[in-house]
Amino acid sequence: MHNQQDSKTAPVKSEQKVPCEVYSRIVGYLRPTRNWNEGKQEEFKERQTFQLDIGNKK
Repeated sequence: MHNQQDSKTAPVKSEQKVPCEVYSRIVGYLRPTRNWNEGKQEEFKERQTFQLDIGNKK
């Protein structure tokens, strides 16, 4: 992951920042994570994500 700030990008002032709503699947449907109980929010932080490569196989 690239953590260094791009030299062409100016830093964002705190008054310009807006909250970012994160959605994730819970019990079969998408919900904003801010509405989850504390236990489910902690579990979400510990989740490991992955991506499957399901290219065309012949």
